[in-house]
Amino acid sequence: MDISINVFGPTTIRNKDLESDLTGCLPGYVLRILALSADTAVSSGRLINGIYDGVPPKTAPAQLHAHISRLRKALGRHSSLIRTARDGYRLDTDGVHVDVLEFKRLCLEGAAALRRGDSLRAMHELHAALNHWDVLDLPDPVGARVDAALNQLYMMRISALESLTDIQLHLGQRSGLSASLQDVVRANPLDERLRSLLMRVHYLNGRQDRALGEFEDIRRVLDDSLGVLPGPELQRVHAQILTHDPALLPSLPPPSLKA
Repeated sequence: MDISINVFGPTTIRNKDLESDLTGCLPGYVLRILALSADTAVSSGRLINGIYDGVPPKTAPAQLHAHISRLRKALGRHSSLIRTARDGYRLDTDGVHVDVLEFKRLCLEGAAALRRGDSLRAMHELHAALNHWDVLDLPDPVGARVDAALNQLYMMRISALESLTDIQLHLGQRSGLSASLQDVVRANPLDERLRSLLMRVHYLNGRQDRALGEFEDIRRVLDDSLGVLPGPELQRVHAQILTHDPALLPSLPPPSLKA
């Protein structure tokens, strides 16, 4: 099908040679909720609660109807992809390229390739998955009941980053890893899994001091922000770095030569 829906970062519908940019507007938020709940009915109430900050206006149901109409217009001859379902709407994605679904597919295929021992294929799939990643926010993901879906995507991203980093470290592809991970860590300063990954990369690049500095930084951030100490996993990695534990080395099998 000659249509794609993108809700990572810029929210767009591409229909043949036409593109509708819905970034930052209410129809775009509606589309994001529908895409995160792809092929599942979403009630009008959930859509309304998810796109308005605070108490929705009394005209919200009529406005929602207008937002749906705008989305269907942007879909052109594929307008039936947004179906009226019970007391809400559903986005049918059969034959449609949706970047969020493509991200999930590539993550799953990368993980499957890694389980098969095909690390080169896994690296290709995980690279492709992470290239899709961008901001995916909503005014109220809890009200729209897509907070679990967002959290699942985030955890898939972390797992993909971890697996890809392990593969690259195993293949000796260490240059540039620190810089790319550092950008992700700075955007997520409280994420302990990301921080432990960055610490490990610094250590394996011969920069023990920087690895230990990352631990001190997140220890301070966690204390200032939440009043807590780093968790057991991060403390374990810290202790391994201090003792030069061989367990920090990549533990993947040799890379497969499969096409």
